[in-house]
Amino acid sequence: LPTARGAWIGIGDVAGHGLRSGLVMMMLQSVVSALVRSNPDAAPRDVLRVVNSVLYENVRERLHQDEHATLSLIHYDQRGELSFAGAHEDMLVWRAATGKVEVVPTHGTWVGATQDIEHATEDAHYQLEDGDVLLLYTDGVIEAQNAAKQQFGIERLMLELEGAASRLSALEIRDQLCAAVTGFLAVQHDDIALLVARYRKSA
Repeated sequence: LPTARGAWIGIGDVAGHGLRSGLVMMMLQSVVSALVRSNPDAAPRDVLRVVNSVLYENVRERLHQDEHATLSLIHYDQRGELSFAGAHEDMLVWRAATGKVEVVPTHGTWVGATQDIEHATEDAHYQLEDGDVLLLYTDGVIEAQNAAKQQFGIERLMLELEGAASRLSALEIRDQLCAAVTGFLAVQHDDIALLVARYRKSA
């Protein structure tokens, strides 16, 4: 979701599959969109706390279901600063200066599982430099299995990113990573989602 000075980026995964999980994801998208459009400069932790409250009320108390979700919310500033909160897969950043990938943990908790997540939800910060590449992904990527039941894994994903980031555009990196995962797996059992973004410092 673009803002005047950057963007909001979200990635998550609802437990389970099917219609109910799809409805939960639509709730998440709708609430996040409304909150950040009304206050583009909100702290990610504050947005997540409201999202959790709405989701818990709708799913647990009104529908009497038990769906929950992993969710990371990232506020990107055009100066390259990432402010983020929540719990999803660790973010990966290819550093242009070193040619290596750094793992950026997401410390938080699920949304929709408990009524109050305030104690477990804090903002973290990370600074991108010119040329760095940010990679977000779902567990369908790293848990993809080949015929021998081996998982694609985060180490293989990091090596693929290192091999592609120095010479390809963000779209080309995305396509190459997707091809690596789909070429590895024997049968697809889960959704596969990737987001690749390269930071360019403003002149």
